[in-house]
Amino acid sequence: MNSTTIDHDCELENNIILSSNVTLGGNVYIMNNAQIGIKSSVHQNQIIGSYSMLGMHSFVTKKLLVTPGFIFYGKPAKKVKKNLIGLKRNNISVDIIKKETKRFNDLIKIRK
Repeated sequence: MNSTTIDHDCELENNIILSSNVTLGGNVYIMNNAQIGIKSSVHQNQIIGSYSMLGMHSFVTKKLLVTPGFIFYGKPAKKVKKNLIGLKRNNISVDIIKKETKRFNDLIKIRK
């Protein structure tokens, strides 16, 4: 993670990938097995869901929900499709995604 910036009060869970030149604003929470592409930026107070992927040069804006198990990219980032390859590679079942989505929603409630 060459030249990556992680601002104050960020929480990073297990097995995440932060590529080079990623910028995380303050108080960002990244859940398990998320991947963030080269030169992506995440607005402060965001939650990045488990098994999600941000494409390179993506901007996660204030109102975007980066839900577990999906691919997002663009300026601003938009949900593109389900992360089928990542989910299959990690042997993730529908039940696991449901649990992670519930945990994601609980984190949103707690952090507001």
